[in-house]
Amino acid sequence: MRTSGLSRLLLVSIAALGLVGCGGSGGGGGGKSRSSATAPAIMTMSQGRAEHSATLLPSGEVLVIGGVDIGGDPVATSVIIGLNSVRSGPDLAAPRVGHTATLLTTGQVLVAGGSSDAAGASVLDTTELYDPVTNTFAPGPDLAQARTRHVAASYVRPQGEFVLFAGGSAGLGAGALPTPTLLDTAEVLDVAQGASAAITARLAAPQVDARVARLDTGGVLIVSGANAQGAPAPAQVFNPATQTFGAAPAVVARTGAGVASRGGQVLVAGGESATGLEDGTEVFDAATGTFAQGVRLAAARRDAAVVAVGAGDLVVVGGRGAQGAVDAVEKLSGASLGQAQVSTIQPLASARESHTATAIGGTKLIVVGGYDAQGVVLATVETIDLAAPPPASATTTPSGPTAGVIPTLPTTPITTTPGTTTPGATPGSTPPASGGSSSSGSGGIGGFLGGLFGGSSGSSGSGGSFGTQVLNAALQAAVQAMTSSSGSGFSGFLNAFLQNFVQNLLGSLVGGSGAGGSGLSGVLSSLLGGSSGSAGGGSSGLSGVLTSLLGSLTGGSSSGSSNPLTSLLSGLLGGSGSSGSSSSGSSNPLTSLLGGLLGGSGSGGSSSGSSNPLSSLLGGLFGGGSSSTPAPAVSSMTPPQGRAGDAVAISGTNFGGSVSVSFNGRPAQVLSTNTSGSTVTVLVAVPAGVTTGMVTVTTNGQTVNAGVFTAL
Repeated sequence: MRTSGLSRLLLVSIAALGLVGCGGSGGGGGGKSRSSATAPAIMTMSQGRAEHSATLLPSGEVLVIGGVDIGGDPVATSVIIGLNSVRSGPDLAAPRVGHTATLLTTGQVLVAGGSSDAAGASVLDTTELYDPVTNTFAPGPDLAQARTRHVAASYVRPQGEFVLFAGGSAGLGAGALPTPTLLDTAEVLDVAQGASAAITARLAAPQVDARVARLDTGGVLIVSGANAQGAPAPAQVFNPATQTFGAAPAVVARTGAGVASRGGQVLVAGGESATGLEDGTEVFDAATGTFAQGVRLAAARRDAAVVAVGAGDLVVVGGRGAQGAVDAVEKLSGASLGQAQVSTIQPLASARESHTATAIGGTKLIVVGGYDAQGVVLATVETIDLAAPPPASATTTPSGPTAGVIPTLPTTPITTTPGTTTPGATPGSTPPASGGSSSSGSGGIGGFLGGLFGGSSGSSGSGGSFGTQVLNAALQAAVQAMTSSSGSGFSGFLNAFLQNFVQNLLGSLVGGSGAGGSGLSGVLSSLLGGSSGSAGGGSSGLSGVLTSLLGSLTGGSSSGSSNPLTSLLSGLLGGSGSSGSSSSGSSNPLTSLLGGLLGGSGSGGSSSGSSNPLSSLLGGLFGGGSSSTPAPAVSSMTPPQGRAGDAVAISGTNFGGSVSVSFNGRPAQVLSTNTSGSTVTVLVAVPAGVTTGMVTVTTNGQTVNAGVFTAL
């Protein structure tokens, strides 16, 4: 059964004397609806744990650290969880509960403070650094003051990266019934210098168990803490520039609320006020520095996990209701959190509180551990896919499992690949639908492009499969272009659409297999002499177009064998029939478009100033070209998601002295550049108004993709 420290028992006793109720105070606006997600897939850890921390690593896996076990004792173990894998991580130097875990721009995780005993008497002033490369913990800089149940948040200034630690407990006081000694102090750790120092400014009141959210303005919101009597502590905003705290009065003072930020808004959901458990929410506006009443949740609760998923949704998971842990899951969607649409999602397989929920891959949630409805520590991990269709028929979900026991379920985990996502990697395209005709007369854009790329009629569904890839690439490109701010008017949209379309289509083509030679392998086969060995008018597909376009380069004359597509491309690309040369300075719309899209100006052209667009395309695709400057390469982008003002580290090779970075077309400020051997790491600040899209790095006149950044 669940056991707790004296500090937690004190708060529970106060609640039992009259602070806990069943009602909620006002919320407004937004409608409610029912939205089914796929029933959670279940995995298990080697031991149950609650009150732990969970941090999303650059690899796409979740690092779970510390917490308490089934006996209520703090643990020193860690677990690394992917979408369909659970494995043991390294051990901490000391057991910890009430600690914080902060992801740094280096990709390391800073574990700070906490207590090593269940009562909260042995409070730690030490930190440990987890290195995902070596999968080890190493000692970090000591805190200026020992603290547990505090808050921590990283932020970036021109001088470097820093971590704020505020509030918490310093241990137990003296007396027959020891109570926690609460703190109103704060300190700031300089990551580069490896030292933490106290600051002069203090919180408005000593407090524990607060929640923290970083703001687009660069500030840090601290809210939902509890004072020594268990009553709500004032909400405040920390200003990193002045290292001061400013008041931010909440609409309803509450403790135990779930908190998450989305852009310039912060949602404070549920919690417990003087009138009891809350089903209301409120929204903090970073621009005005004020709270406003929000929508109502379907279930009143406290201690829920709230997490931002994808580019726009917030999901409220589990928590504690009037009768104990709850299994409710709700999603808030809409441009404004204050008027959000509230949808009820498929409930958890087990009711949970003091658990964690972490978003992975834009649509999935990893829910770990916690206490069940009977107060038993859970060893189970639930994976929720918000994008998958609902189950075909309703099934009865199992009740809370016995701690440490794997439930027997008929379903298999709903996952993609185990946690092996490369930081910043472009998500794979949706698998093409099967079907389509195997006859040579397949129609639609798939059949047309299949003919263009020399696709054979022997592969079943080649036209339909490729057509689906093209359609998916076009739809993705349209959405990306509409959400991008690059350019203006229709021309800006068209340029963004075409650039994203090329990137998406190439991403889906690479690795596309099949006996019919579809995908990039089919293109290569056609380009490199795959279908017709004769240049004399019989070739078809892209090889025929190349023969006609490149003329003198391939030695073919293509006499009399032109077709409408060849003639069209020849005219658009500036071809001159049988002559392989073009006049200097000649340009046309498609040539300029391809030059802009591919960012290159082929250096291996024929006459001065004239570059063959197709040659430039092939050079960009296959690494050709006679440029003497090595092409830059990006090895990692950490983290691959965040919000305006966050710091992102981009590492790679062949970066020149001048490097510029853009987030989906928006230029970013370069904060610092560090070199270690051949690897250069550029630290940049996410620009204001950032949207989900490709991050590009430009250096030495060449531009490369760093991967897709997901705006939260």
